[in-house]
Amino acid sequence: MYHMTLSGRPVALYLRSLTAGIVTAVLLVTSWTFIDGVRAGCATQNCLIPLGAQVSVAFSLSLIYAVLFTAICVPAWLTLETLGMPNGWSAALMGFTFPLTYWVATNLPGVSDVFDLFVSGLPYAVSGLVAALVCLATSKGLMRGTS
Repeated sequence: MYHMTLSGRPVALYLRSLTAGIVTAVLLVTSWTFIDGVRAGCATQNCLIPLGAQVSVAFSLSLIYAVLFTAICVPAWLTLETLGMPNGWSAALMGFTFPLTYWVATNLPGVSDVFDLFVSGLPYAVSGLVAALVCLATSKGLMRGTS
């Protein structure tokens, strides 16, 4: 039976590991939004935007951004793989820097304190880092299981 391959590996394995990374990122960002909303008191008092709406929007936007970042990172990862350089450090670096760079670039205009901007983007960067490592670990685990 013929299987499509990418760098000598079945495409289905790549898709499974990318899906695991996307799900991880979405769950982490949505959880962070919920925790932040509870800390702000939106669970017990009236907020401008109800906690349920905040979590729903966070889920939707994080899904869109996770797919977008994945579409950007996959060609970079395949280039690293071609060069024989893919490892946990490069996955972590891409997973951390892409979301943080996007956060800073889109929120920089009109910000007076750049340090606070970086700090406010850390939950998204850490979510991307963990998602990238989950994606890498899932890929390696699936490859071990098929060899």
